[in-house]
Amino acid sequence: MSLVAVGVDHRTAPVDLREALVFDEDRARRFLLGESEALTERLLLSTCNRTELFVVHRRKERDPVPALLELLKRACGVDLSTDTGVARVMRGEDAVRHLFRVACGIESMVLGETQILGQVKDAAELASHCGTAGPLLQRALEAAVRVARKARSETTIGEGAVSVASVAVDVARKMFDDLPQRHALVVGAGETGRLVAQHLKTSGIGTLTVANRTLGRARDVADEVGGDPAGLCGVPPALRDADIVVCSTSAEEPILTYAEMKAAMKARKGRMMLTIDIAVPRDIEEEVGRLEGVFHHDIDALGAIMDRNLANRQKAVPRVEEMVEHAVASFQRWERGLEVVPAIKALRERFDELRREELDRNLKRVPEGARQQAERLTESLLNRILHGPMSRLHRAADEPGRGKDLVAALRELFDIEENKDE
Repeated sequence: MSLVAVGVDHRTAPVDLREALVFDEDRARRFLLGESEALTERLLLSTCNRTELFVVHRRKERDPVPALLELLKRACGVDLSTDTGVARVMRGEDAVRHLFRVACGIESMVLGETQILGQVKDAAELASHCGTAGPLLQRALEAAVRVARKARSETTIGEGAVSVASVAVDVARKMFDDLPQRHALVVGAGETGRLVAQHLKTSGIGTLTVANRTLGRARDVADEVGGDPAGLCGVPPALRDADIVVCSTSAEEPILTYAEMKAAMKARKGRMMLTIDIAVPRDIEEEVGRLEGVFHHDIDALGAIMDRNLANRQKAVPRVEEMVEHAVASFQRWERGLEVVPAIKALRERFDELRREELDRNLKRVPEGARQQAERLTESLLNRILHGPMSRLHRAADEPGRGKDLVAALRELFDIEENKDE
């Protein structure tokens, strides 16, 4: 048996193709539960930047890749023929290594992203619920989660925010260690504003106002995060209560002027305020940063923070890769051990069958007590005889190919049939 991975990610496929291949939980469940000989043991990992199928291939079975590509084509209407170069196909050790690297975040578009480990765990849980996570796949997933946790706890691969929205909230969190007692104002309800609002909510902000030129859009985002909506006309009065102001609109002119901020700070009576302008063109007049009590950051300042954090994560990559290689080697040793287990079991069963046949033939008329004593004696003798060969088989499994060679010789010598699932 070996692991096979087929799929696309941000490096091989454009965004429109990746969008077509996204599976939500219900769709993924239907896909996994669909009948297919090629998907006996299977996992589907689908995020905004990757859709990948991991399946277990047994030696006697046909190559599953063509069938998997056809299944994805029928499910999503996308032709992922290997001729196009879009689909990535990995087998055996390469597929295991890829799974581990994905879980660690070093295959992500944003290096070291924290969400991917949770997505791998969710995919594993879904496969388990669907009954498609067999022994080999389950072991690989457990190892992937283990090495990812180790990487995050022992290196800087996941430290420091590296997206505009997360850096903005990280700056706020460092300035205010009492976020549950603070009020935030997010101006702009586009994608970036929505992400900022979500990060603030996750970080435990006390109260939150979302302002936007279109009140309906502000209401939609506010409802998502449990905040209060407002139009742009509501921004000046909201400044009096806001400890954190994040602006992200597409306005061509500043929407927060020096005069408005000066009036707001006077009304605040010395209470400090953090302002973060992540809009281009800028939403907040540059002079605002000169006001007493105002700590101002623009997109360039956030960019510098992101660059430092990303460089720090990049330094951790070699160490994470070492961890991955160690985990891959450990998994490969375990997988090679699977090659000898069926043969060991068959050998014991064959010898035990011969033992019982001889006992039945030679002890037909002996008392029951003597029969039981003979059973114990011959069973103990069999254990001693097989202990050495079985131990050597287990040790041989640590060497690539060695265990397989000994199993073949064992089956030939003792006329033991090969298990079709090996």
